[in-house]
Amino acid sequence: MPISSLVASGEGEAAQTYVIEGEVLTLETRETKPTQYGTRTSISFALGDNDWACACNLFAPTERVSKVLKAVNVGSFVKLSGVYENDQYARKPLLNIRSIELLESPSVRPDNAEEKRVELHLHTKMSAMDAVSSATDLIKRAAKWGHRAIAITDHGVMYGDMELYEESNESGVKPIFGCEFYVHNGDISERDKNNNPCYHLVLLAKNKEGYANLIKLTSIAWCQGQYFHPRINLELIKKHHEGLICLSACLGGEVLQWLLKNNKEKALETAKIYKEIFGEDYYIELQDHGLDEQKRTNPELIQIAKDLNMPIIIAKKIAK
Repeated sequence: MPISSLVASGEGEAAQTYVIEGEVLTLETRETKPTQYGTRTSISFALGDNDWACACNLFAPTERVSKVLKAVNVGSFVKLSGVYENDQYARKPLLNIRSIELLESPSVRPDNAEEKRVELHLHTKMSAMDAVSSATDLIKRAAKWGHRAIAITDHGVMYGDMELYEESNESGVKPIFGCEFYVHNGDISERDKNNNPCYHLVLLAKNKEGYANLIKLTSIAWCQGQYFHPRINLELIKKHHEGLICLSACLGGEVLQWLLKNNKEKALETAKIYKEIFGEDYYIELQDHGLDEQKRTNPELIQIAKDLNMPIIIAKKIAK
């Protein structure tokens, strides 16, 4: 079954076996202390396809695990069968593996589009718990596909910027420095778990001033606004918006959060506020990952863009 369907289910039915295929994105091993029954080893890895990724685990005698590790590495393509359940140790759903079959690596999917796109909403492994690929791997793929530029918008951090800069110089792909911020609806010194929305907002640097403002905002977010997430607010955005391009972001964005709550007036009001700050550099972002929420709200986003005469970008939240 597709990995996205499995993960979306939250947790599989008890004792039911699921079969998924994909690429091994990360792999870690941990050996337990020896007992009278011998030693056992745990293999934890992420398996991904072109759409989604799933946490997987194999816990077996070390001798059996050693044979698996001789054949399976990061980058291997495998077919796994197992029970998808909530793991009490990892505290998250994962596929407890019962069998592994090594598959032939498929050919890299080409990009045959005449006009190449530019990814403007993209996460690397620096976005904790949200992606597993390095900036280097993503830029190399963009170069192979003939993309002229690529942005990195990790959650609340800019750790991948140096890697993006160095690899872009090698590949000839133009780097776009960005960040997906968490926006609080009040003073960032507040620590109230009952009022901590952390709306998503994508900011991209269009010049040196913009890059300097990205650095200022991320620094303030971590040094002053950290509470569950590194947070900024509207006041800080107004103060440090020069040289930045703003995208309304994903389902976690404030405009979309109001639409999901069926409050079109607040969604429109929020879009107006950001347009007043960024002018023609504020874009409504449309995504379509096949989610019902996006199918419902995308027409409403388009209408907001028409009402306010704002440009639209089409993005796909890349998190691999």
